[in-house]
Amino acid sequence: MATCDAATTEVKQIQRNSAQAAFTQATTDYIACLSVSERVDDAFKREDAKFKAATSEFEQLDHMGRFLLRQLGRETGGDSTIGSLTDIAEREISDVEKKIEETKAQIRKERRRFLDSDPQGTVSVAGLYFTKVPDNQVLIAFLSCLGAFLLFVTLLIVMNRIPIPYFQGLMMGERLKTVAVLWVGTILLTWAGLFAFT
Repeated sequence: MATCDAATTEVKQIQRNSAQAAFTQATTDYIACLSVSERVDDAFKREDAKFKAATSEFEQLDHMGRFLLRQLGRETGGDSTIGSLTDIAEREISDVEKKIEETKAQIRKERRRFLDSDPQGTVSVAGLYFTKVPDNQVLIAFLSCLGAFLLFVTLLIVMNRIPIPYFQGLMMGERLKTVAVLWVGTILLTWAGLFAFT
């Protein structure tokens, strides 16, 4: 086997790094040219290739392990140690097979989730962008309910319909100030809460 001096090794390392960087950039540029569904298919093909390689390696190791166990069994006869080794190997094989099946199921589930979310579908309703995104829908529902509640409380205060002596004794100007403070305070608290917890 040929060996290189330190300078040649460093040059080869630089060449390898350059080639790797060029490959990474070419891959990024290629993916940028694909549509969303093509990106999904490409990603699944790459992961599928890795999964098949891992499965193939597992099958080779499994075959080799079984072969070695058979050979060991022939050489030592019906020794109880071989039986226990075989049991351990069988358990390990079944554990690995179970993990492979779980990984396959997880891949299928994530693919279904991604495709069910309709990544190419529009995220707007009647020209309002991002109203189809589930998180935004929850936020819109929350703000709508909060606004409706504040409007209801505002009407009760302005129309003097709250049966509490403090509110009943307020003049119209004081009622409007109370409503303004209520709205401003609620908006600030809501903003602070959303900013802190999202």
